[in-house]
Amino acid sequence: MKTYFTHIFRRFIGLLIFLAAPTLVFAQRYINVPPGDGTLNSVISADSLNRIANPTSTWYVLQRGENVIYYLSNIVNHWGPTPLQIMSSGTGSLPRIIGGLQTGGVQVNKLFVATENLTIRSVFLSGLPASGPVDQRVMELSADSITVWLDSCQIDLAWQSTVRVNNGLSVVKLTNCTVSNMCNYYPSNGRVVDNRDISMDTLIIQNCSMFRGVMQIYRGSTGSVKYAFINHNTFDEYSGPLFNFNQAGTIVFQNNLVVNCGFVGRDPLSTGNQLLSATYGADSAMIRNNCFYADTALLQSGWPADVSFDPWFDDTLNYFINLYGTGSTNIEAPVKFVMQPNDITVDPYLVSIDSIAKWYWTGNNSASQNVNPIEQVDSIQLVNFEYNNDSPAYTLGLDGEPVGALTWFGIPLLGIRQGGLGHVPSGFALMQNYPNPFNPTTTITYALASSEDVGIVIYSVLGQKIRTLFHGRQSSGSHTIVWDGLDQFGRPAASGVYIYRLEAGNRSVSKKMLLIK
Repeated sequence: MKTYFTHIFRRFIGLLIFLAAPTLVFAQRYINVPPGDGTLNSVISADSLNRIANPTSTWYVLQRGENVIYYLSNIVNHWGPTPLQIMSSGTGSLPRIIGGLQTGGVQVNKLFVATENLTIRSVFLSGLPASGPVDQRVMELSADSITVWLDSCQIDLAWQSTVRVNNGLSVVKLTNCTVSNMCNYYPSNGRVVDNRDISMDTLIIQNCSMFRGVMQIYRGSTGSVKYAFINHNTFDEYSGPLFNFNQAGTIVFQNNLVVNCGFVGRDPLSTGNQLLSATYGADSAMIRNNCFYADTALLQSGWPADVSFDPWFDDTLNYFINLYGTGSTNIEAPVKFVMQPNDITVDPYLVSIDSIAKWYWTGNNSASQNVNPIEQVDSIQLVNFEYNNDSPAYTLGLDGEPVGALTWFGIPLLGIRQGGLGHVPSGFALMQNYPNPFNPTTTITYALASSEDVGIVIYSVLGQKIRTLFHGRQSSGSHTIVWDGLDQFGRPAASGVYIYRLEAGNRSVSKKMLLIK
């Protein structure tokens, strides 16, 4: 009898500990940061010990509203051995982070140097500082094996790049962002992600709108990337090649809309400058369901007579397009945006694409010319990249959706809907759901090293099965699935902690998540 009650008592204590643990895991620390000069620097510095005690649950929260600005008194770097997470709350315009003045009046010339994981959500990052010329870079990634994730941000005016990758095995993610006006006088600058002489692990660009840039979205230069996933983006008015992967493992480029890009043309003596290229090869590539459109009459108005329009892909990537038979889904179909940048007459930042082409081809197009016809105005233009539904591009997406950023059509894009070729992981893995906590939907990502029979099951903390999200065979690679917060009978699940479990063969792994209503 004593043994029986002892057993019951231990189970009771164990259950209490289990129920209490999620409070420790999911308790988020939200530190409000007032706008002003150096406030973000000082709050991050003063909170360092607390952040170390709560490394993944601390968020620094910026205010939203008209003309809310956070001037940096120094580059945000060396914040300790913890992730740094910044977000905004409230209504109105996104808060702006801008380089201010350091002690002695020296201009802060970039915003962040990441030596640990960095996440920034719903913030305006400006390359135009309080005084002086446009910053060369918004941020640098300067340690091995870290992740920089920009989500729902606006990034404007960075001469050299938004993210410069200086160290290896890193992950760069841009999701739901708007990037604009990546321009300066030097024709090889204006990149979004710049990776030189480095082996990156992962590049993800999804559901972003990027317009008016002098050169490349991604410059692999002499570096490499193991996995690149470019999905449901709108690229408008980028002069040079969009993606120079140099050398890559797996490339997925799908559901993208490319309009009036490559408008600097191609010198007939040049063998490169394709919009998508992998100069030294790729292990695999899936390039499909994209629309490329160019108003060639407009573009050619800025070219010398002996310049021709860019081909879309180099020979390496054309090989995979032919191999997988997806060439027919990379179409050239006219689209008409509701409001593209050059339609705006009230904004002082008006530079037509043909004028940039003329500028590019003037003389020897070198930095020594110091030609900069692109006005430096800190302004995200009011654009609307929704387009006409009679275009073949409107239903070209893998799910019958419009290609391009789905933001403009009010269509949610949850998780990384990969499909087809995926990144083959080194093992069996279940990632933390996002968002977490959530209401009412969350995305679960997991990876399989080989083709297996898989189950994704939701349980209550008492072990009751709430819902089976998936049961069947899946191929190797990364997969995502969304839980809409409903149980197996279609009823909304109650607020609380739930367990989600990946089951495959004789293996299983579980994680906790929190539904809050």
